[in-house]
Amino acid sequence: MDVSRNEMALGGCAAKPRSAHCTRYGNILGRFEAIPALAAEGFLYRRSAGVTMFLDGPDAKTRDAVHVVFAGKKVRDEYPEPVPNIDEYELIADARTLPLERLVRMKLTSFRDKDRVYIRDMISIGIIDESWLDRLSPALRVRLEELLNDPDG
Repeated sequence: MDVSRNEMALGGCAAKPRSAHCTRYGNILGRFEAIPALAAEGFLYRRSAGVTMFLDGPDAKTRDAVHVVFAGKKVRDEYPEPVPNIDEYELIADARTLPLERLVRMKLTSFRDKDRVYIRDMISIGIIDESWLDRLSPALRVRLEELLNDPDG
């Protein structure tokens, strides 16, 4: 199955182990063609509130699902950028994980409260600073500047 595990906890653990956030659900960044492979492993497909997910059996709860986003596609039409491709990855604890810069782009693209918290945490421990601004598109640069200018929210 051509799927890359993408959890903020893994990315955060690699840089600063005590600062990582953990979530109850897993996030998978994969290619659309991987859906049959997940179903073949016994996961149940569900789409709810615009989120593609797989449940671990018929009694599983949505909050415990594996959420799936598709490489090279926008999660929502209004997002400024698509999800990164998975042609490059890093191994962290035997899991294929996005390089940090791509993960940061995803968080700045989504820009939900929890995404802003992750970015602020990385700012507070020195993983992200003003030097990142030149790496970003204008839309994402504005979002990072907002967080750099008000790191406490």
